[in-house]
Amino acid sequence: MVLSDTVFLSPVRRVRRLATASVLILAVLGTGTLNTASAAGCTGSQAQPTSASRSAVNRTTVCLINAERRRRGLRSVRLNAKLSAAARLHSRDMVDRQYFSHTEPDGSTLVSRVRAAGYLDGASRWKVGEILAWGSGAYASPRAIVRAWMRSPGHREQLLTPDYRDIGIGLNARAPVVVPAAGATYTVDFGVTR
Repeated sequence: MVLSDTVFLSPVRRVRRLATASVLILAVLGTGTLNTASAAGCTGSQAQPTSASRSAVNRTTVCLINAERRRRGLRSVRLNAKLSAAARLHSRDMVDRQYFSHTEPDGSTLVSRVRAAGYLDGASRWKVGEILAWGSGAYASPRAIVRAWMRSPGHREQLLTPDYRDIGIGLNARAPVVVPAAGATYTVDFGVTR
């Protein structure tokens, strides 16, 4: 399943949603395509998060996202430690408490998570966005996850937003629900600060 959401805050800190949440089931997207040439340079694109290192899966996921961005003439996003910390904590929380949402059961949101991680420190203007996904079996690989996002208009819009400069990847090698095959939960946080 995948979810997307974007939040923009102006200097006066007014929240405006730029995209609405959407849900897709990965199994339906199994026949989708990811640009083969784009994926070719991304080592481990079909690796299973349960058998590959988290850092390798994170690098591959960023590589696949950047390949799609470059293919369309967009600037690559760079891995940001603060966004990654926020994303990692959110994926772990979803798995531990068995939910799948941008909003945590206690009401915490993307904005509160990236703020707590220090990403917004000193920024007068900023824009952040988040996409989520979980998959099991073959649908848990970075390639399957990015393929699902690219086939979904809302998620594709997030991945290809020209403003973003930073990305954080949060991977948990378990699904937020009980599934028969090994699963993985992905949180990707995007951002730009000024």
